[in-house]
Amino acid sequence: MGYESLYLIINLGVLFFVIFVPYLLWLIISAVVGFCAPKYKKFKQKFTDTVFFTKAFAFFSETYLLFAMCASLNMHYLFWNTWGNITNSFFAILLLVAVVLFPFVVYLVYTKK
Repeated sequence: MGYESLYLIINLGVLFFVIFVPYLLWLIISAVVGFCAPKYKKFKQKFTDTVFFTKAFAFFSETYLLFAMCASLNMHYLFWNTWGNITNSFFAILLLVAVVLFPFVVYLVYTKK
């Protein structure tokens, strides 16, 4: 099918790291705003709304088929013997759960007023 490997992380390539950048930024900004300055709560809320609803939702919907294929290819290769296999297996399961739940999230988002 043109995929380089059975490993999820190798198949996703740089996209694997792009997935986690918004969440890492959110954690850093939440920590800084939460501990340093409570007056920036409006900025934190605007950042959270922008990153997690509009950008992350659009990104996941555009790459949904790629995620589904990569996670499905990796499901028969779940090994827990090395740190690389543990990381790969963990993210494959996490991504497959996200792929399975995404249609329900879309339904809930678009049916609520």
